[in-house]
Amino acid sequence: MDWQWMYADRRSKEFIDGVHYFLRVAEANRHKGFICCPCNKCKNQKEYSTSRTIHFHLFESGFMPSYICWTSHGEQGVEMEEDEVENDNIPDFGQYAGFEGNQTGEEERDADERQQDRMLRHAANGSQWRNIDRKFKHFGKDARNIRFGLSTDGMNPFGQMSSGHSTWPVTMCIYNLPPWLCMKRKYIMMPIIIQGPKQPGNDINKEGVPVWDDDKQEEFNLRALLFITINDWPTLSNLSGQSNKGYKACTHCMDETESTYLKHCRKVVYMGHRRFLAANHLVRKKGKHFEHTADRRTKPKHRSGKTVFAMVKDLKVVFGKGPGSQPIESEDGVYGKSKDTLEARNDLKHMEQRGDLHPEPKEKRSHYLSPASYTLSKAKKESMFECLESIKLLPIIIRGILPDNVRATITKLCAFMNAISQKVIDPDRLEALQNDVVQCLVTFELIFPPSFFNIMTYLLCHLVKEIGILGPVYLHNMFPFERYMGVLKKYVCNRARPEASIAKGYETKEVIEFWVEFIEVLRPIGVPESRHEGRLRGKGTLRRKAIMTVDNNLFRKAHFMILQQSSLVAPYIEEHLALVRARNIGKSDAWITRGPSGSIATFQGYEINGYTFYTRAQDMKSTSQNSVVRIDAMGHDGTTSTYYGAIEDIWELDYGPLKVPLFRCQWVRLTGGGVTIDDSGMTTVDLNKVGYSDEPFVLANDVTQVFYIKDMSSKGKKGKEPDEPKRHVVLPGKRKIVGVEDKTDEDYDQFDGQPPFTVTIDPSILLSNEDTPYSRSDHKEGTIVRRKYVRSTVTADVLP
Repeated sequence: MDWQWMYADRRSKEFIDGVHYFLRVAEANRHKGFICCPCNKCKNQKEYSTSRTIHFHLFESGFMPSYICWTSHGEQGVEMEEDEVENDNIPDFGQYAGFEGNQTGEEERDADERQQDRMLRHAANGSQWRNIDRKFKHFGKDARNIRFGLSTDGMNPFGQMSSGHSTWPVTMCIYNLPPWLCMKRKYIMMPIIIQGPKQPGNDINKEGVPVWDDDKQEEFNLRALLFITINDWPTLSNLSGQSNKGYKACTHCMDETESTYLKHCRKVVYMGHRRFLAANHLVRKKGKHFEHTADRRTKPKHRSGKTVFAMVKDLKVVFGKGPGSQPIESEDGVYGKSKDTLEARNDLKHMEQRGDLHPEPKEKRSHYLSPASYTLSKAKKESMFECLESIKLLPIIIRGILPDNVRATITKLCAFMNAISQKVIDPDRLEALQNDVVQCLVTFELIFPPSFFNIMTYLLCHLVKEIGILGPVYLHNMFPFERYMGVLKKYVCNRARPEASIAKGYETKEVIEFWVEFIEVLRPIGVPESRHEGRLRGKGTLRRKAIMTVDNNLFRKAHFMILQQSSLVAPYIEEHLALVRARNIGKSDAWITRGPSGSIATFQGYEINGYTFYTRAQDMKSTSQNSVVRIDAMGHDGTTSTYYGAIEDIWELDYGPLKVPLFRCQWVRLTGGGVTIDDSGMTTVDLNKVGYSDEPFVLANDVTQVFYIKDMSSKGKKGKEPDEPKRHVVLPGKRKIVGVEDKTDEDYDQFDGQPPFTVTIDPSILLSNEDTPYSRSDHKEGTIVRRKYVRSTVTADVLP
């Protein structure tokens, strides 16, 4: 039988019919006159004598996760055969390492038991995991065999007090765990700590070690595999032995890396991104802005680990500093944080490119740099700084201050970074994401000077390939390990022996963590309890519950909205059985039929579904914005529209055992320019255009949180409301509730927000058609560069 109806829309006909079928099965398999309730709240832990109560709970909360085998309602589970154990007489358990408890053992097998829907949720969904299972079948056959991620980096254990000391802790994470636990501090280990040039050995047990599984009550042979190494860019070169500097710095392209040395900036840059475009892309054929040559090269081929090993296995390496080594020259010519310097402009002149941007000599050894396409005027800088005061999001800041094509390119790159940072990624979208980032890099070659393209910019081409191999980005980046190093620094008590202090502190922490597992009232170290725990179903937070009475008209609107939206009423609408049920009404239906209590509980704050909501009045007292909501509503014609509004009041209507939270909102009108979507996919609203005052209420469970940000591109001219812009940009909120109240990554799609913006155009084609996409003509505020000393300090002034 197909069980998908159990987790479908609770107002759909398939869910209604399925619940009726389930209740018939449950009635036929009562246990001592009672039925277990499998709703998301009771989870088979409570029993009821009447099926009407369970009917009410299922329509209110839905089924508990993963309850596809009705073991508490008469269905027989599948008996699992125990794995064979070579030695039937298992010796004393004390001599074996083992999983700490049932929960940990279950979590360690998570990668083998997760949902199989082709989506990239975990490292187990990447191609490398599958390749290992195919090549080492004996290893992949048992999901309890551990796959480690190893990371190391140098750190200063004394903070800023001593720059000459470097300690290298080697940390490891376990990829068998669920994705929301992989990078938690509790599951990051430090097996080795290295001081100075000492390196660990290769003492690895290939035969495995015997381990007792307390969850399955059996012994098995535990094996471990180094699945991935995670390092920052400088450390990668130190540990792998592969050079990532100079002309062939890219560790993916190797000998096919395209690089150029800039004479005046005295640095190597990496360009040639057109070869990563599709073979039939228009920009490949156009050489107008690319030295008048077409690019028909194929992109560098991907090299497997076996190929790389074959390249270096016969090399004779002599360790130590050779007599011919020379220090790398520093970039004295690059001042400040800008890549658009006098040296960068001189390089353009040396390369005979972009004549409009060549430096113009002035008096007293100064030079004038004409404005490039990304150069801001004084007024635009003031607008940018004003926006920075409210929020630091680049796509929002550059609205209205950069030319459209330049802004679209930067916004598209931001959308790409947002897409690859999601917890769940559709593998069918990877090709489109690769095209997006290559289009952005090719467009940057038309906009920015060559000095902009260092190796970190070039590596963007290879991010998507790594996602397909290793899974989502957040599972193989350095941030968790950098945070963990901050914890290790706090263990330093004896400054004469910092490594010993770290090792002792880590050992003490491990002992405490082990014993905390056996004390129920304590939370495990490194897995903090979410503040949303116990509040996903809704809970008032700010102010004491205030009881009030309202006028009858507003009260009827609130009650009617609940009747209209509640899944309890859906069976009556779908099956037209209101008259029949009225003759034999049940308790659950009676609560709705009688209506709510005339006394209404009100709050200034409310937490539900992982969101924290405030009223607009409370928002005025807070430093954060929590009063704006979004709801998707279906019209009579079947089309879905998105409405945006701000919370005026938070009510909680009392139907007896059932309490329903409501938000009374002021909505923005959809028509007449109230809500618009621009070419970047950003939604903007005009808060002065309000409407739908006859439908102010919405169920708190149905809304998602959004934020309003001032759109500086709509700001009026001086003399006409210079302080406040006319419109606001709408951005979605973010929830982190995976792992809270048993919410798993399979449920993540139900809670993840919509992407904030999308750019569908190809800016590389648009800019390649322009004569001078690199210069700016709407203002003449260039830069005067004055040299105080030759090949030393330079100062820059903006020329009005």
